[in-house]
Amino acid sequence: MAAYLEIIALNRLEFALETNRLRDPNQYGFTRNRGRHDLIARLISGLADHRTSVILKHSDKARAAHNLTTVIGLDVAGAFDNIGQDCVIKARKIISHGNEQPEKTQNLLNQIDNFIRSKGLEISAEKSELMHIIGPGRRPKPGDLPSYRIGGRPIDRKDYMKIPGIPIDRYMQLRIEARTHGTN
Repeated sequence: MAAYLEIIALNRLEFALETNRLRDPNQYGFTRNRGRHDLIARLISGLADHRTSVILKHSDKARAAHNLTTVIGLDVAGAFDNIGQDCVIKARKIISHGNEQPEKTQNLLNQIDNFIRSKGLEISAEKSELMHIIGPGRRPKPGDLPSYRIGGRPIDRKDYMKIPGIPIDRYMQLRIEARTHGTN
């Protein structure tokens, strides 16, 4: 019964988004055939394409600098409490391949931060997170990995992230956490 209610709710939500022209064509979640598992599949596909490109374009010594994918998850502070009906903010993941020009990714973060601020909201650097997915082969030193900032504050590096809600580690493996049930 719960599954049927979920399908009905999803259909109504999709209809409302379509009717009010609020649907973002890049959105995953709450969209038919574009759920969180589809986002993970797209991330894995992009990662595989990037790694194939690195292998074909770079010698063994140069691969370490290029065989990197960075995933950044942004958290808009108080978005659900403070957002007006005339402004819809969708959670975003930024995916950056390679380590050639981290300033492009930082510039994108700055643009997103400025847009969010123009709507009277703020991205929480403390709740935002980034994860470096490093490909096989020679590993870069931690100091060689790019770091990013929101509003002048650093975004914390994580060994795993929930993308969206699915815990994936920096080796693109599902991270299984022990769950406790019942009382102590």
